[in-house]
Amino acid sequence: MRGGVVVLPAGNEFNHRHILRAADHAKPLIVGTSGFKTPYANEVEALTHDGPIPAEFLDLLEAIPATYVVVETHRLTDERRVAYEAFLAVALAEGRLRFVNRFDGRSDLYAVVKTEPGAKSEAPLPFESTLREWAAAIDEEPLNLLGQSRRWAHAVYRLYVAAAGRMPRYEEFAADVRAIGRGVMMGADRQEARLDANLRALAEAWTRRPEFVARHRAADDARYVGTLLSNAGLRLDDAERAALVKSLEDGTETRAGALLKVVGDERFVRREEHRAQVLLHFFAYLRRDPDDPPDGNMRGFEHWVKELDSHGGAAGLTAAFADSIEHKEVVARARR
Repeated sequence: MRGGVVVLPAGNEFNHRHILRAADHAKPLIVGTSGFKTPYANEVEALTHDGPIPAEFLDLLEAIPATYVVVETHRLTDERRVAYEAFLAVALAEGRLRFVNRFDGRSDLYAVVKTEPGAKSEAPLPFESTLREWAAAIDEEPLNLLGQSRRWAHAVYRLYVAAAGRMPRYEEFAADVRAIGRGVMMGADRQEARLDANLRALAEAWTRRPEFVARHRAADDARYVGTLLSNAGLRLDDAERAALVKSLEDGTETRAGALLKVVGDERFVRREEHRAQVLLHFFAYLRRDPDDPPDGNMRGFEHWVKELDSHGGAAGLTAAFADSIEHKEVVARARR
């Protein structure tokens, strides 16, 4: 071994199990901790704990250097497994990681090729490594709504809130997210420009929909802006509001462009973060709207929003949905 070992997932709830004396193989376990955390352990956690795993994580592994990465698949939630497999598919395709073998039926060993170029694959990869278009991936597995491009899924949610004054329903939301995911490869780096372009195209299409036309056609530009801001719960100062109205009046901005400015406002993003997160869990894990049976009302949705507002962090939310009887029934039906 020319470097250390990274065991994933990493974090406070995992690292205490990963204590390895430096004398063992003359190399420390990078994420092992026995009272304090190294800077490398902090970086590993920050890059892999939530959301998509970026290409910078590969750079870190090569710089440490790490020789091997162990992924304890049995410790991954369904949502995190999606993110891991997307990242690993790219790393394998680029030749920067090499799958070695699966041990104990659950721990996958990968070699960091730059550090350990002589490492050999001993078994077939235990998951499909073909890069998939995000739109197709959502059709195959709605949990992908919570994976690589969650930021844009949240943006679609806010588009509904700002333009229509309501949350999206599952079927229409899934169709719109598929639209912005066309041509976007899961796990591939630098897809932001394409996603942004697709989101703008969706906003333009939205302004031609009957619901939007019926709601906003008769409104002048000032009233249109006022409605968007009211729906979004935003209070712009007089100068900001006047500038947005003027951009519409002089033709430098379209109604779709003004809508996207509201959708992207950081105050709106923060205000709706928890509601979007809970709604996406209903969509991804249960594949239904929050008020569909067996709920029949929005009390369950509001309960989880209050939980996030009070305590923050989505670990409890994700665990509850992933472990729910309804989710297990959904998975069982999908496999039949």
